[in-house]
Amino acid sequence: MNKIKLLILGIAFGIAGILFVGTGIYFLSDRFLKKFNNNQQKIGKASGRFAVSIGVLTLICGTLILYMPESKNILALLYIAILIIAFCALTLVMKSNEKKK
Repeated sequence: MNKIKLLILGIAFGIAGILFVGTGIYFLSDRFLKKFNNNQQKIGKASGRFAVSIGVLTLICGTLILYMPESKNILALLYIAILIIAFCALTLVMKSNEKKK
């Protein structure tokens, strides 16, 4: 039963990672960025890079959980810590862009 849970967890990480990467690529596309002014484009690019990097991180964590199941607890802790740090960095970038207006 434990292996089935790990497999489901790995698949969930894989799907979430693919969705994050897809969203980031869309945010970085010219078709999406043309709708906004220059300052909003910077925010869109930062959001796109954030989404792609989180997607890649999610895919890596999912793969590591599948191949190294004994380290799933530390991987989950590191994943959450990196998510929080990345979110704070993105928030700071957006705040600095708002001040430039």
